[in-house]
Amino acid sequence: MKEINTEELLELRESKKKHILLDTRSKHYFNWEQIPGAINLRWKYLEKNFHHQGYDKDTLIITHCQSFLCTASTKAYKILESMGYNNLLEYSGGIEEWKTFGNKVEINEKYRISNRAYKFPDQKFYSSNVGSYLIEEEDFILLVDGPQKIDEEIEDFILSFDKAIKIFLTHGPTGGETPLLQKKFDARIYLHAADKDNEWLNHKIDNYFSNNFDFSKTLKVFHTPGHSPGSSVLIDTKHYMLFSGDSLSNKNNQIFNFLKKDTHSDNVIEQLNSLKNLSKNFDFNSVFPFHYEPILHKGKEKLLKYFQRSK
Repeated sequence: MKEINTEELLELRESKKKHILLDTRSKHYFNWEQIPGAINLRWKYLEKNFHHQGYDKDTLIITHCQSFLCTASTKAYKILESMGYNNLLEYSGGIEEWKTFGNKVEINEKYRISNRAYKFPDQKFYSSNVGSYLIEEEDFILLVDGPQKIDEEIEDFILSFDKAIKIFLTHGPTGGETPLLQKKFDARIYLHAADKDNEWLNHKIDNYFSNNFDFSKTLKVFHTPGHSPGSSVLIDTKHYMLFSGDSLSNKNNQIFNFLKKDTHSDNVIEQLNSLKNLSKNFDFNSVFPFHYEPILHKGKEKLLKYFQRSK
C-alpha cells in the first residue's frame, strides 16, 4: 500500500492536481466533521456503489478515515484495488492527524447543529419524520428523544465518544430504540414522573424526576405540561438552544398552532401557560422539536408573537 502524509496532502491540494479525497467513515462521522473537499462513502458500500461515481480507473484516489487506529481507509484501499483502481494512496492519519497539524475541518450544519450537538438523519416515528438528538458534555453524552432507529452505524458513532450515555425523553413515547443502548451499554433513561402512566410508554425508565431537573450547569430540563402531563423541554443555556419535544414546533415557517381542535395535546391551555412560563424563565434562539421542523433563528421572538396572536 502506498501512503501520503499530511505535508504531502497539503502540497497536493495546493497544486490543484486532480484527485479524490475519499472519507470512508459512516455519514454520522462525516456530518460531525470532515476535511474540506472530501467526499463520503463508507468502505462497506464501495463495491456496490463507488462505480456510480463515474471515476476513471487511473483517477488519483486518497482514502482516509478517523485516525491511525481506524482501519476503514485500509479496507477501502484494498476494495478499490480489487475493483481495478490503480492510482491509490492512503492518508492513514485521517482527520485526527489533519486537525493535529492545525488544519481546518468543516461540518454539515444541517446535522451538526452546534459544536456539541448533532441531529440524527432519517429518524421516523411511525411514518413521520422526527428529531432525535445527541449532545456532548464533558463526562457524558445526552440523547434526546431517541434515536428512533439504531443501526450499527449509529451505535458506533454514539460509542465513539467513549462517555457514559444518558437519554432524556421529552414525553412518554419518544424513546425509540434506546432500550438497546440501555441493555447493552448501561444507558440511563430519564422521564418526568407525571408521564409514568403514559399509555404510549413502553420503556423501562431508570430515573423519574419531578418538576425541573439539571443534567449539568448548561443543560436544564423545564417541565411544560400540556401536550402530556409530564412533557418537558431541555434548554442548552450555553448555546441558547431549546429541545422542545412536542411542546413547541414549527410548521410552514411559523409556530405550530397547537390550540386548534385537531391537536394531539392533552390540555392545550395548560400547554400555552407552560410555554409562557418557559419564556419568562429562559432565553433561546433556536428550537429543535420532535415533530415538524426546527426554528433556527429568533425562536423565542416567534413564540412571543404567537402568544399575541392567540389572545
